[in-house]
Amino acid sequence: APDGYTLMTIADSYVVSALVSPKIVRYDPRKDFTEIGLYGYMPFVFVVNAEKRGGTLAQFIAEAKKPGSEQLTFSSWGVGSSSHLAMEMFKAQTGARMLHIPYQGAAPAFTAVLGGQVDALLVPLPVALPQHRSGKAKILGVAAQKRFPGAPDLPTLAEQGFPATLGSWMGLFGPAKIPADIVARLSTELKAMSE
Repeated sequence: APDGYTLMTIADSYVVSALVSPKIVRYDPRKDFTEIGLYGYMPFVFVVNAEKRGGTLAQFIAEAKKPGSEQLTFSSWGVGSSSHLAMEMFKAQTGARMLHIPYQGAAPAFTAVLGGQVDALLVPLPVALPQHRSGKAKILGVAAQKRFPGAPDLPTLAEQGFPATLGSWMGLFGPAKIPADIVARLSTELKAMSE
């Protein structure tokens, strides 16, 4: 019942999947749910294997623009996932040419970068930061306009000429048709918890 007592957490991929694959996904995120509010956002980072690709973002883009650069690869956690679409946006804005290698989840997609089977990945910062700090991976930039407070040493993609903000969000939703006064109350409480 749309009474505000049954709520769920939805990530960006839940919405993207419905928009990218409407014949497969059996829900419409615009009609079947009521948005209460967002409570989490994490920027993506452009990460590469530290030993295989130790240069800068500019050097990576220059290599990805060369003829035959389709041999460079990037992983994602699935066709149409937020990581896949973010990298396609990156390619379109930079002119980079890379082959997409989809995996069944963020963990195997990142493991492929760590193992050197794939050249790059856009993944949420907390996934890559421990491996970056240990020297096993190299973050070439954070996909945000400002440096992330938890990792101020990492340059943003915007500082390097790529102004897009790319990341992953989490939101609180309920069933369709929750009354507006209940949505307003829940939203107020969610904002208070987030502060």
